[in-house]
Amino acid sequence: MKRIFLFSVIFLFSLIVYSQVPDGYYDDAQGLTGEDLREALRAIITNGHTANNYNDLYTYYEQTDNFNGTGKVWDMYSMDGNGNAAYYYYYNNGDECGSYSGEGDCYNREHSVPQSWFNGASPMKADLFIVYPTDGYVNNRRSNYPYGEVDNPTWTSTNGSKLGPCSFPGYSGTVFEPIDAYKGDFARTYFYVATRYKNEIPSWNGASFSGDNLSEWAKNLFLSWHHLDPVSQKEIDRNNAVYNIQHNRNPFIDHPEWVDCIWGNGCTVLSFTSTPPTTAQLNQPYIYNITATGEDTTILTIFSVNLPSWLTFQSNYHTTATLEGTPNLIGSFYVSLGLTDGTDTVYQNFTITVPDTATSDTLLIETFDNCPPQGWIIYSAASSNDWQCSNDGYMYVNNYNSDEPADDWLITPPLNLNNQNGEILKFKTWTRYNDSNHPRLHLYYSTDYTGSGDPSNANWTELSYNYPDENSQTWTSSGNIDISQIAGDNVYFAFRYTSSGTGAGECELWKLDSVVIYAASPTPVVNNITFTSTPITNAMVNSQYLYNITVSADDTSNLNITAQTIPDWLTLDANYHTTASLHGIPQQPGSYDVVLEASDGTYYAQQQFTITVENTTIIAQKSAELFVFPNPARDFIIVKYKVNSPSHLIIKLYSPEGKLIRKIADTEANPGHFIYLTENISDINLKVLFLTFETETSFKTIKIIKK
Repeated sequence: MKRIFLFSVIFLFSLIVYSQVPDGYYDDAQGLTGEDLREALRAIITNGHTANNYNDLYTYYEQTDNFNGTGKVWDMYSMDGNGNAAYYYYYNNGDECGSYSGEGDCYNREHSVPQSWFNGASPMKADLFIVYPTDGYVNNRRSNYPYGEVDNPTWTSTNGSKLGPCSFPGYSGTVFEPIDAYKGDFARTYFYVATRYKNEIPSWNGASFSGDNLSEWAKNLFLSWHHLDPVSQKEIDRNNAVYNIQHNRNPFIDHPEWVDCIWGNGCTVLSFTSTPPTTAQLNQPYIYNITATGEDTTILTIFSVNLPSWLTFQSNYHTTATLEGTPNLIGSFYVSLGLTDGTDTVYQNFTITVPDTATSDTLLIETFDNCPPQGWIIYSAASSNDWQCSNDGYMYVNNYNSDEPADDWLITPPLNLNNQNGEILKFKTWTRYNDSNHPRLHLYYSTDYTGSGDPSNANWTELSYNYPDENSQTWTSSGNIDISQIAGDNVYFAFRYTSSGTGAGECELWKLDSVVIYAASPTPVVNNITFTSTPITNAMVNSQYLYNITVSADDTSNLNITAQTIPDWLTLDANYHTTASLHGIPQQPGSYDVVLEASDGTYYAQQQFTITVENTTIIAQKSAELFVFPNPARDFIIVKYKVNSPSHLIIKLYSPEGKLIRKIADTEANPGHFIYLTENISDINLKVLFLTFETETSFKTIKIIKK
């Protein structure tokens, strides 16, 4: 599985549970090799295994196969390694099959080991390590064929999975080949099956098994896939989720080196001898002193495969290295290290969790989503225009057209600041219009205010803060205000608004939001950043590509959208904090990786996808094989098409930017026979359209002018 490093920030008070390998789970397998190891693992993963109800799998998939928590079904038959697809399915959206006539209609439960091989028996039928959510049509095309490799496919899915005669040595029948990004996933599935169901396999049929083990050709195939596609974060997360449901694990995800111990050339003596720290604190140094061993330590090399941006890898010598850095973001970060002697290679994969350490020390957090805010005091010493609640979740005050110059107080509930360390106050403000002596919103604290009556009767000390420019109309963070010098068990903070008058140029509008007081760094206000737009993943040579990006967050004031990876022909224009556009004209066909990032400096989210650029072959309106009429067209078009050899034909309709509008046809076509279809285009509000005609051996495009 190609690694995708995305994460979403969890809300402040959410409970985060990271399932790991239970202590002692594999103790009985330590030091074993070959069949002794396989038998020990069989006993371990059989003991405690809870059989699932087949009807419950759709519910479980939302936990086990949820693409980066987005609600998308992680379908290995339709998604590429970056999570891009020609279509998507969503949980709780009614996308389960159902009937289907082509790709993109619905998804169902795919038995990676066909259930006809074991007669649909339990617990195999509902074992989550065997049964994956996949497109129903592709599942049907795969049928009960084994996995293999195909040089000359008879059919290819939208993500590149292939059906056809096997080209891998040892088997010549029809097979189904998944894309490279998931070959390791399926290989480790079969190693799991050959271990968990060792005693059941002799009664099965199916070309991938022989006796109580994998057949020779399948063993060699899955060994090659296992090494081609190492364990990914996707598999680690899924292994943990499945364990929480059916209470056993796939040992070859936890210990990929055991595959070679059982089916390969024996256990390599290469190994990491150090255990990585898997937690780190925000803005605090992290260090992992790496050690390793091997038969000949003079030829060993430790290297990094994947690191988050805040970590630095330093190889000290053949058997030692250092991983260090200071995390500046909250979340979970995938790390992969490698160790090689030039012939064999082993990996150490783990996740570093950087939690929100300040949550338990939060003294006050007020987002004004529920107004009036509980325990807060609104007091007007002068003017009829007081502090008010906004329906959008903030407090505001404006003295325009009031009866007299303003003096209005907004005061926090009382706080006990005794026995605290490093207290910080933080909030954000917004202002519009003009008044003399800007700013007209001042911050104070008092240790002798009684909590009622005129606050001017108490003693107040003013605090400075970072405020927005006059009439800037921009949410601005106050910065971290150090209040650690303030002591007392009854401390109030006040936001005091004044004006020089009641008319234009005499009063400002002020807004206040996200008031937080905490006794540890960092701020506990979690900013839930999410990309809300779906990327355009298709483009055509010499045609304009445009993707309008939108992002949401709890606090958008400091949000920036940037491009971490884009091809040379693309340009990112950040329009505002939450919108941007990605545009350009590709000159060459191919696949282009894109990584976008939205960050406020503490939290971030990434969106990764691949743009597939295809040649645009504008062919004549009339030809020996294609006829489209009328063109220009207003409400409908008639398409007449003929293929030269038996083909699976797909006809799609695209916008000029390469965005798929809809699929018109997906059918088997015979040579010498014309296909006729009428397509209503009255609902499409575009002046130019492109029809694409695709078979296994050809791709053609015709430009349609719409009146």
